[in-house]
Amino acid sequence: MSTKRMPISIRFALRSPKKGQVYANPHPLQVWITVNGQRDHFGAVYPPVTGSKLLVNPKEWQVEDQASSRRDDTVNKHLPKLKAYILEVFDRQCAIAQVNPDFPPTVKSVCYQIQEGKLPDWNPENGWQLGKQKPTIPLLSGDTSLVDVYSSRVAALERHYGPTPTKTQTIDVGRWKRGLDLLRAWAKAHNTPVPACQKITLSWLKDYHKWLQTQKSKKQSKPISAAMASRYIGKIGQVLQYMVDAELIERNNVEKQSWPRYDDKEILFLEPEHVAKLFTLNWKRTKGTALWWFLLMCCTGLDYPDAVAYARSRHGFERVGPSGRKILGKRLKPPHEEYDVPLLDEVEWLFAVHPEGPEDISGAAVNRYTDQIEGVLGITWRITNKTARKTFGCLMLINGYYIGEVSRMLGHKRISTTERHYARIIGSAVDRARSRVKKSSLI
Repeated sequence: MSTKRMPISIRFALRSPKKGQVYANPHPLQVWITVNGQRDHFGAVYPPVTGSKLLVNPKEWQVEDQASSRRDDTVNKHLPKLKAYILEVFDRQCAIAQVNPDFPPTVKSVCYQIQEGKLPDWNPENGWQLGKQKPTIPLLSGDTSLVDVYSSRVAALERHYGPTPTKTQTIDVGRWKRGLDLLRAWAKAHNTPVPACQKITLSWLKDYHKWLQTQKSKKQSKPISAAMASRYIGKIGQVLQYMVDAELIERNNVEKQSWPRYDDKEILFLEPEHVAKLFTLNWKRTKGTALWWFLLMCCTGLDYPDAVAYARSRHGFERVGPSGRKILGKRLKPPHEEYDVPLLDEVEWLFAVHPEGPEDISGAAVNRYTDQIEGVLGITWRITNKTARKTFGCLMLINGYYIGEVSRMLGHKRISTTERHYARIIGSAVDRARSRVKKSSLI
């Protein structure tokens, strides 16, 4: 039988920014596939299904060349491989469909296999069977119940994480679903529907916050704390903000109230001598890789996913400012705030060993080796990835940076967040400065 290729077109393009926003740097790419005149698109990921989003500097993206103008950009290595994979999927479906030319591959069948990681079912009588379809997002408006909009956001989150979410992503989805269950429980307990999004008043939110504290925690027998209730209110706030951004409602009343939070916890961080000692270690294999990523987080304050993105495309993040080189980007973790980090000498030491960073082993894998860091440093408390980020923030404060500057470095949405978590360190910085200056007056 003939294996003549059917018409197919594959193009890559920058994903359009949300209304009122501009292109981020780096910015995700999308794949646009056309089969016999039918078009569809999805976020570019390599390796497919299990890989990371393909990001590029918008200023360096060349539409005609379908590549970044920067030759050493890793995206230029991945795009040809992703295109070859898509063509391989298409050719395989063409071969299967030769049995009955009335049911050739479609853009939907091709996209399904690329995104789901499995070949859709096909039979000569009915053609392609795409299995379980992605849930359809209902047409939303201000009159849509909060429960329905919340549910659609949970479905969107699950689609975003894909069929094989990480442990952290699974926990995140679980918390969102718990919030949805509580909304439904409130409606059942009060024998009335949850109000529509545009009718969510501050009064209703306060009453709901009190009601949450009468409910039992899912894993514990004690009631939900006021701080935990605030977390569920915060998720409602994210849903309402989505509706505001979509111009479906006018206001987000969650932001009008200051909700109870946990008491400040003691901030545990590594001292400069601890970090210096870690740089002297010569660990090999996976343990050495974990140490490298931990030190990069200590020296940049980046979360693990942000650290990986930076390491893979340094030129897309680094800029030269009036005071020297720095790292600019937007956090991958909500609320996706921008960070502005001075490029320290220690970072250059790390990249002298691994110019593009070592293997991506996941943040959880790094945490599996932090107990050995504890042993080397003689520390009795638990060290995690968060310790690295706190270490950076604390050492910047101790070295004389202002709280607002450190807040910007860490990508906090509000300076009050930095003040709340690092209040004790601010006091520690004052004590150190006082012992250094040894002066008790200004004049």
